[in-house]
Amino acid sequence: MERTAPISNLTQKLYGLSEALQHSESNAEKVAHIVVEVLEIVAKDANLWKSFKSWAKQNKIKPADLDRSDVKKIVSILQEKGIFNLHFEALTRDLSAAEQLHSGSLSTSHLLCSRPSHEAYADFEMEFMRRVFSKNEKKVRKILAIIDQYQAIINIGGSEAKLLERLIPNLQVFALQYLAKTSKAPILEQRGPIHRSFLEYHINNQAYYFRHDSGMITQLLLNFFKEKYTLNNHEQECFALEVIKPGCFPSICSAACQILGIAYKVENISFRNDNIFFDISGQLQQAFEEGKGEKLDLLIKDIMGQISGEKINLIFGGVIKDGEHEYMMVFPLPQAEKVMWKIIELRGGVGAVPEISQVRHQLVELGYPLDKLLIASPIELEQKISLDSLPFIIGNVNAALSAINHALSAIPNQCNNQAAAIYYQMFRNALSKINECMSQDPTLAEMENLGPLIKAIKNIEKRITSIRQIDTIRQMEPGPQLHEILQEVNLATEELLLILCFVNLAQNTSRASPLRDTIDAAAFPSPFKKSYVCSSGMSSYKHVVEGLKAINPDNFMIGFLEGSYYELISEQDFGGYIHQFCRSGDASIQEMCEKKLPCDVLSVDLYPNFAPLEEVKKTPLVDILNVQLQDRTVNNPLTFIVDTSTTMFWDNDIESVLKEFSKEIENGALNLVVINSLAKFAMCGLDKYTGGTVHVYNNFGKTSPKTAFNQHLIEAAAHDFPSAEAEKFFYLFFQSNASLIKVYLALINSNTDTLYKALVPLQESTCCIHLGKRDNGVPMLGLYFTYLMNALFPELDTNSEVYQSHLINLTLFMQYFLTAKSLQANIPISLRISFGFASLNFSECATALRLTVGLENDEILTTFANLLIQENLKMSQDLQSIVTGGLKNNLSYVLGHPDLKEWLQNNQVELVDFSKDHSYDHALEHIYQELQFYDILKSLKSNIKTKEVEIFFSKNSRLWMQFLKDHNSKELKSFFFKAYYTDCYEFKHSPDAELLKAQIIVFAKIHSFDEVQQWIFNIDDLEFMFLDYDTKVNEISFPHSQKDYELIKAEAKEYAKTHSFAELQKFLEERGLTLKRHNLESATVAK
Repeated sequence: MERTAPISNLTQKLYGLSEALQHSESNAEKVAHIVVEVLEIVAKDANLWKSFKSWAKQNKIKPADLDRSDVKKIVSILQEKGIFNLHFEALTRDLSAAEQLHSGSLSTSHLLCSRPSHEAYADFEMEFMRRVFSKNEKKVRKILAIIDQYQAIINIGGSEAKLLERLIPNLQVFALQYLAKTSKAPILEQRGPIHRSFLEYHINNQAYYFRHDSGMITQLLLNFFKEKYTLNNHEQECFALEVIKPGCFPSICSAACQILGIAYKVENISFRNDNIFFDISGQLQQAFEEGKGEKLDLLIKDIMGQISGEKINLIFGGVIKDGEHEYMMVFPLPQAEKVMWKIIELRGGVGAVPEISQVRHQLVELGYPLDKLLIASPIELEQKISLDSLPFIIGNVNAALSAINHALSAIPNQCNNQAAAIYYQMFRNALSKINECMSQDPTLAEMENLGPLIKAIKNIEKRITSIRQIDTIRQMEPGPQLHEILQEVNLATEELLLILCFVNLAQNTSRASPLRDTIDAAAFPSPFKKSYVCSSGMSSYKHVVEGLKAINPDNFMIGFLEGSYYELISEQDFGGYIHQFCRSGDASIQEMCEKKLPCDVLSVDLYPNFAPLEEVKKTPLVDILNVQLQDRTVNNPLTFIVDTSTTMFWDNDIESVLKEFSKEIENGALNLVVINSLAKFAMCGLDKYTGGTVHVYNNFGKTSPKTAFNQHLIEAAAHDFPSAEAEKFFYLFFQSNASLIKVYLALINSNTDTLYKALVPLQESTCCIHLGKRDNGVPMLGLYFTYLMNALFPELDTNSEVYQSHLINLTLFMQYFLTAKSLQANIPISLRISFGFASLNFSECATALRLTVGLENDEILTTFANLLIQENLKMSQDLQSIVTGGLKNNLSYVLGHPDLKEWLQNNQVELVDFSKDHSYDHALEHIYQELQFYDILKSLKSNIKTKEVEIFFSKNSRLWMQFLKDHNSKELKSFFFKAYYTDCYEFKHSPDAELLKAQIIVFAKIHSFDEVQQWIFNIDDLEFMFLDYDTKVNEISFPHSQKDYELIKAEAKEYAKTHSFAELQKFLEERGLTLKRHNLESATVAK
């Protein structure tokens, strides 16, 4: 069995072509033969052919001469024009990048957030990066050019100046939004051209979703904050700085300290105590206001000086307020790290991470120069937009209204494709609402520079036209139609977000919160209803529980439904936070329906989304309340929290509760709280922003102490409102598309039911891929691998920690394996956490794999169901041979490996590519072999002391893994330092350095170590021992002239072709040229 995914046929041909072009002895006939083989492959692929045509156009080849059916004729034309040796190196790079782009085979570690330090390394990936990033970046450059033009108008003054001053920050935030719009989308789900941003791109390509709290943009903010206020003038980092929502730090820090067993005290520092966290927010704020970073540094230095040398564990920290935003700081490091990490864990669990759009606002308000982002780009584009390509900014509201009407006329009234139909209707409704608002907006009527707004409207029309073309083509040619449509929908939605920068959607209302009022109107009516909107679903929970604390000061009890959302009960998340002021337990549906529980608060999911439950049942709200409301009065009311995030807050069961228990609500015995996350279904799968809603139905009298609960929610929601961008977006959706959200959710549920019924054969307990049971309306399926785990390891106690960790790792592996098989069957599927997406998605949930369905048609769902059933059958047939064969020990090694999850995430693209053509046991064996290399390399890396060597090691880790397949670790060490030396001295001068490295990998597969070593020194471009004459004085003792030096170098290159390195070194020494080895010695690996 092969130990790695084979290099593609095209890649091998391109390597051969590149090698032939580098050697003068290669004749034209040989080169032409290889070119024919390359073009025969290229002609069969539309994307590769497009790249070839682009190269041909640059080299003045007429389109009429490019007959795909006769590549030999094309090669003859190229020979006649004599462009082989001059231009084909560019073509090899272009085609190689194109193939990697469309196949997803490029290791994501190459997609860096800043320009690589080695120019040769950057050169090889440049074409790939340009294809991935350029469209996105050009768009951002145009936005910045628009901002510059608007700024010029402001500087001149005039009627539009004040309006444009308010508009520019919105455009700057949008530029950051657009630049990162697909940075979290896993490559695994992509089809065709993808447009990404280097900003926020996760180095490991982990399965995040667009609305995630991100990482890179937050790090940008923190770094710029320190830079702007000259914070951290210490020799080394002695404090940690992070963002947090306003007002959240004290309670979260207190909870973190309680979990860690550290006392939490506010101010009043005493240096005689031990194991205490002092919250010195007051002192930090005073220092910041008096002298910004300089005074903060002095305060930190003073405190650290007083504890220096003392054997006490004192940690300090607090929040710094800068305008409306807060930053949390803890010190000294490293003692404070454990507290900060625990705070970060809890911050995410309770929704205290600032919404990502708010973080962008902070960056803009601090004055971050957006041009700086483009300077750090890994691709080379002109720094300024040329005058003839500047965005046209002239245009009035009448032209914008005309553009909207034209776009509306392009949307079909009927469509058989259910996905296209939903989004046609979505854009029709949204544009109609925008049209209505624009025609009544006196502000827009005053503006004469609405060109960007008009262009965005026209771009939406273009995307709609593209969707129509996709729909038409795919009716004749089956293919991944849904993902192509969704890609166009996402691009059109970005244009919609740009339009919202200009348009005021609620200009005709005097209401303080149009979004809250719109959300309130969408919920079921009641004279006792109160509605609140927050920035996320989890922060909604936080505010509700803290409100309950206000009316239950004595360590009250929350009873969670068994299988509730795991974050609510996890000690690392929400559960760890609430345990500082309340107790919690859980009960089954049966227990809640049969006996009254000793709790004043019950929390349930209407449709539980806890995937590890092997049977998910809809929660019978009415039945539970019939039991739990016994003997309840206004003096001891029951608070009943219902999470509706797996549906919407207007679910019929909520209406049933309101009707059935209206008297209990009216007399104060029932406090009904309905929570919903707007990030799931409320955007019809667009996945752009976070938001949360709370609808409270109670009748606590004005004089009752219980009114403190409602008052707390009023105050909390006022400080935790969605960003301006999220507010506009959700307001537009609920104003124009509330009925469409219901249609979208109904389709998701219908498709989930369809797939569930098709997978019924997998409900047998002896299935390797076991399907859990579910009630209608639960918008997800659970896949389990318990039978497979038990068959592989019958000796393990199912309650043991080893068993559980093995099962979790097996589930994680199956996520990637089943993804590979789906992609092989041309079934687009994604890997993202959360749910509510518009297409099939896997998400690993500890011991179960959560499967959510999107807008797929019945044909795709049937194909997918058959695939899972067939894979289950194959696993069952091979199971006995695996158990009795020699693979079991290897599987135990893999599933018990402490770094398996990290390895899988870092190598998911390669693993999926391998798994497409192999069974699951071969895929696990492949991982076993790779993990062995990983462990050897980890050990090797731990012995590397030089920073430059460590960087080189990490950057080329795949090269070392490939080499280890046929060589031992000692040979690897030698080869590693040869390659390092080569890279340092000569690769940076070669435009094809990365291609040469790839050639080394291929050569090493079928040759011995000595042959590889000799081959390295035979390559003309690798002259690592021959430095430029003006730099050699520090490295080489050489008594001769430059002319003699060049002659000896030429002789040495010829000599190296037939002699070993040691013989070559002796040859040089005999001629007075000695290569000093002190650099190599300093980098030697410790044995």
